[in-house]
Amino acid sequence: MMKRVILFLIVIFSFFSCSNRDTDSGDIFIKLSDQNWELKADGTEKIITISEEEFSDLTVFLDDGKGFLEISTTFTLMTEPEEDNLFAFYGGRIIVADELYVNDSLLGRTGQFPPDWHNDWNKDRFYIIPAPLLNQRGENTIRLKIFVNKEGLIDGPLIFGSYNIIEQFYLTRRFLHQDINAFISVIFLFFGFYNLFIYLRRKKDSEFFWFAVLLFIFSLNQSSLFHTSIPGFNYQILSPMQWMKFYAVVEFSLTYSALRFFESFGRFPVKKGRVLLVFVIPVLSLLITFFIEEYGMLRKSLGYFEITLLIPLIYFLFRLYLNRKESARIIPLITFGFIPALITILHDLTLPHLIQGYSIFISGAGLPLFLLTTNIILAHEFVKDRNMIDEINLNLESLVQERSRELVKANEKLNEHNKKDRLIDKYDLTPREKEILRYILNGYTNDEIAEGLSISIRTINTHLYNLYRKLEVHSRVEIFSLLNNSF
Repeated sequence: MMKRVILFLIVIFSFFSCSNRDTDSGDIFIKLSDQNWELKADGTEKIITISEEEFSDLTVFLDDGKGFLEISTTFTLMTEPEEDNLFAFYGGRIIVADELYVNDSLLGRTGQFPPDWHNDWNKDRFYIIPAPLLNQRGENTIRLKIFVNKEGLIDGPLIFGSYNIIEQFYLTRRFLHQDINAFISVIFLFFGFYNLFIYLRRKKDSEFFWFAVLLFIFSLNQSSLFHTSIPGFNYQILSPMQWMKFYAVVEFSLTYSALRFFESFGRFPVKKGRVLLVFVIPVLSLLITFFIEEYGMLRKSLGYFEITLLIPLIYFLFRLYLNRKESARIIPLITFGFIPALITILHDLTLPHLIQGYSIFISGAGLPLFLLTTNIILAHEFVKDRNMIDEINLNLESLVQERSRELVKANEKLNEHNKKDRLIDKYDLTPREKEILRYILNGYTNDEIAEGLSISIRTINTHLYNLYRKLEVHSRVEIFSLLNNSF
C-alpha cells in the first residue's frame, strides 16, 4: 500500500508539472481534457464544441436524456515512436458505457451497450494504443462513443501518453476508486467475523451480533464499487435495474441492523413492534421500486426510498432523547464515532471550494471511519469487561486461598483439640485430674494451674502424682509423647 501511495504522489506531481507536453525523456503525456472537444448527439448531424466543464452532465445534449453521443478531439505527436512502442488513453470514469476509437479504429469498450446495457460507472477507463495506429508527426483523432441513460458524465481527466506514464496514473486512480474499496470490504468482513466470534462466546451481549451483521452487510454494500472488476464477473448475472434493486435491499438491511445495534449497545428496552412500525414506510417504498421497470423512474424512486431511511434515524434520536439518563454508554460511541465522519464531510464542503484546482473528496470514507471507530470502541469495551472479570477472578482466587488457609489452621486446631479430649477421656481420671491434664496439654505451668483453679501448689503436686501414676508417665514430656503416639 505504501508503494501505491508514493506512486500516487509521483503521478500527481507529474500531472501538474508536465501536463500537455512531451517529456524530456521521450515519454509523452497530453492532457486532452484541456482541449475543446466536438460533440455529436445521436439522431442529429449537428456538431457542437464543449469543454471539460460540460463533461459533468452529458444528458443535457439528448432530448430525453437517453441515447448515444460521440465526443472527439485531435492531437499531434511531436516525436516518431518505434513501431513496438505502446501508448495508452485514460478516460476517467464514464457513465454509462463507452467505446474508444483512435483514428476510427475501435480499441475497446467498458460497460455494455443496449439492448443488454450495463453501467460500469466506477471503473476507470484504460485503453492500450499500439504505435502503428498513430500518425507519426501527424494529426490523430480520439473519439469516445458514450451511451447515456438518464445519467451520463465523465469524471476525471482525459489523458493520452506513453504506456508506462498512463498506466501509473491509471493504477493510482483505480487504487483510489476500486482497490481500496475492495480492501475495505475484506477488512470489514474480517471485523464482522471477529464480532460474531465474540458474540458466540458471550451471547448475552447482543450488540456484538448486530454489529457483526452490520459489518457483513456493509461489506456487501461496498462491493458495488468494485464488483465488475472481480475476475469472472458476467454482465448478464443481473440487469442494471436488478443490481439497483438488490443494493436497495442491502441499504435497507444496513439501516435496520444499525438501528438494532444502537438499541442493543445503548441497552434501550427492545420493543420489536415499535421497531417494525418505523420501518413500514421504508418497506413500502422499497416494495414499490420492485414494480418499476423504467430506469429513470427507478432512480427517482430509489432516491425517495433513501429519504425514507431517515425515519429510523429520527426514531433512534427520539429514543436516545427519551432514554438520555440511561444512555451514558452510547454517548461516547456517537461522539467519537461521528467525529471522523464529520471531519470528512466538512473537508468536502470546504477545501474543494476554497482551494482552486483542489478536487479530492473523502466523504465516502465517512461511514467506514465511523464503523472502524465503533469497532475500536466495542473492542475497548470488551477488553475492559474482560479485565474487570479477570480482576474479580483474581480477587476471588485470593479470597479463596486465604479462606482455605484459615480453614486448614482451624482444622488443625480442631484435630489437636480432639486428640487432647480423646487422651483425657481414655483414662479413669477424676474431674479435677482432667482439668489439670487439660491445663498441662495447653502448656500451663504449675503456678498458672494453681492460680487458674484457685488451689495451692501442694494440692497441684498431689494431683500430679496421681495423674502421672494413672498415665504411667514420669514427666510432662512423657505426657506429650503419649499424646502424639497414641492418636
